[in-house]
Amino acid sequence: MKYNIDKSFNKLKIVKIPFGKLILYMSRIPQDIMLKLVSVPKDIEVRKYKIENNLKVQIFSPKGKKDLPCLLYFHGGGFGFKAAPYHKKLACIYAKKANINVVLPDYRLTPKYPYPYAKEDAINTYNWICENYKSLNINKEKIAVGGDSAGAVLATYICDLENSNICCQMLIYPVTDVKMKSAFMEKFTDTPMWNSKNNGKMWELYLKGTDEKQKIEASPMQASLPKRIPNTYIEVAEYDPLHDDGIMYYNRLSNNGVKVELNETSGTVHGYDMILNSKITKNSIERRIKFLKENM
Repeated sequence: MKYNIDKSFNKLKIVKIPFGKLILYMSRIPQDIMLKLVSVPKDIEVRKYKIENNLKVQIFSPKGKKDLPCLLYFHGGGFGFKAAPYHKKLACIYAKKANINVVLPDYRLTPKYPYPYAKEDAINTYNWICENYKSLNINKEKIAVGGDSAGAVLATYICDLENSNICCQMLIYPVTDVKMKSAFMEKFTDTPMWNSKNNGKMWELYLKGTDEKQKIEASPMQASLPKRIPNTYIEVAEYDPLHDDGIMYYNRLSNNGVKVELNETSGTVHGYDMILNSKITKNSIERRIKFLKENM
């Protein structure tokens, strides 16, 4: 099938990301190397920590600033890939332009660590921030969560905590529905970057060994909504099997009285924002930063 993808994403039109146990394991070392090679702007400092379960956490902050708001951000990658170079670049952009701390945890991944390991790491990171906010120069009253793709699922888990005091959440082309019955999911079996076949493998690896109760808990569209849901930003891509996942979650939240902003991008594919010099990407980043500034 041909897709009318914006020309600025030509590099992505032919990219077919393989997804499976072997490729996930083989990707770990190269991804670590690529992430380390990404330079950090001079006006951004990076602090590195190890917390519970030897979880590595990086914090990106504007130099010389204290008591700043915090965005706890979970990278995408189908619960199996590590953070990509563009995740690090975006963390620096958010930190600088929104004048915030950006916390990026290196949570445990499938196939070795299926649900609920990543969820536990997400919760442990949030609790660690709340317990150490003073030494981390974080304003505990202004903590937001966010994530792209599978990382957006982890962000929703934080909002479901009884002790959660999240001021807003930012969900970029989010995974939300384990049932995978949407029109886009059935149609987009061969889209660039991500497709419904990969999405099925992702859920299979992530939910391995779980019971029916856990499957419901793990999927934002099936799980009970939190009692308190903060203002939310949802962004979707046009040629993405997850397009309807985002739309359905947007409808679910808005129908339950949540203030939700939807950014439905055109000519885009899943992960399109790795092309940072695209006009569409720049516009989306501006909208994300505007949302963060207005809600943190």
